[in-house]
Amino acid sequence: MTKEELVNKIAKEAKVTKVQANKAISAFFTGVTSSLKKGKKVSFVGFGTFSVAKRKARMGRNPQTGARIRIAAAKVPKFKAGKTLKDAIKYTWLQKECLLRAGHTKGKCDPALLFSLRRLLLSPPACHLLRSFRISAGVLR
Repeated sequence: MTKEELVNKIAKEAKVTKVQANKAISAFFTGVTSSLKKGKKVSFVGFGTFSVAKRKARMGRNPQTGARIRIAAAKVPKFKAGKTLKDAIKYTWLQKECLLRAGHTKGKCDPALLFSLRRLLLSPPACHLLRSFRISAGVLR
């Protein structure tokens, strides 16, 4: 997703103009960047945490000449996804399976059915079989 696509989505869902959405996104980026520059963490519960990581100096190789070069130490931005974000991505396939089993083509899955499918499919034996099936089907790589 590009910044422009994000602006359009926020403008549509929040019912604001694209100019207002663009200002909000720019303010968000500026706020996160300035906090990271100061060495502070930026946390959004459930979504994730932005922080600064320190990389040590190390030796590397120039890919064209093969000569050894020294790579300087650096500070780099880091993002660690929160549980809610991880689960949203992890269980997307499970929700699709739930909708297919329930006979729905659109809409939401019944929470009880989703819970029972999750317990069934994520038990250790089923998890192994499902993973091997999905790898052979080209779903997981």
